[in-house]
Amino acid sequence: MTGPQYLLALVVTALSGVGWLLYFRWKDRARPEPAWLMAAGAGGGAVAVLLALLGYAFAGAAGAETSWEKLQSTTLTAAAMAALRVGVVEEVPKLLVVLPIALWAHAFDEVLDGIVYAACSALGFATAETVWLLTHGDWELTHALGRAVAGPLTHALLAAPWGLGLAMALLRKRWAALPLGLALSVTAHGAYDLLLARPDIPPVVSALVVLILWVWFLRAAPRLEREAPVARAPAGALKP
Repeated sequence: MTGPQYLLALVVTALSGVGWLLYFRWKDRARPEPAWLMAAGAGGGAVAVLLALLGYAFAGAAGAETSWEKLQSTTLTAAAMAALRVGVVEEVPKLLVVLPIALWAHAFDEVLDGIVYAACSALGFATAETVWLLTHGDWELTHALGRAVAGPLTHALLAAPWGLGLAMALLRKRWAALPLGLALSVTAHGAYDLLLARPDIPPVVSALVVLILWVWFLRAAPRLEREAPVARAPAGALKP
């Protein structure tokens, strides 16, 4: 890309991240989360990219190479295992940066909040990841703009299962919901990347993973929004 094209891609990346953040805030409009906490979640997601890079480095050092080329060129079984590693390396850091908010923020008092803060973390992650890739790669403008627009929503929806699981564990004391939600996010993330990477599979197939998650979210969000908040102990809580 030329210099002006690179700047355009960066601007669209930033606007896309903010736009999708406002979308998830709108979906929680009955009792919206404090803007500063949502921003903190997004900032944590951007930092989580560094944790993911460390995760990839450790996986490589351990002999478990995880690269886009491995998803494309190896046998299906090896590619599937590499795709699952991608899911673990990227979804776990997103979850870790949300934990402080979930544990101590007084505003984290609805099950829907788990999905909202998971989305915040994922949007920050996707935005920082795209900026890093634009800076270190040689992309066509159309490819860069497509990623800038669709990447944040894709990451947010892939994180939604563990966000729901986290809220169910902390607010409803259903402790198995968190590992189950994380496993679903990791599997969905791995499946999406694997389907997208394989040259013999049409790209539209990978989009079905995101579409299924989006339809699920659109159906679940109104019901979750109607649920009453759960009282949180004020001691040590982060308040707006």
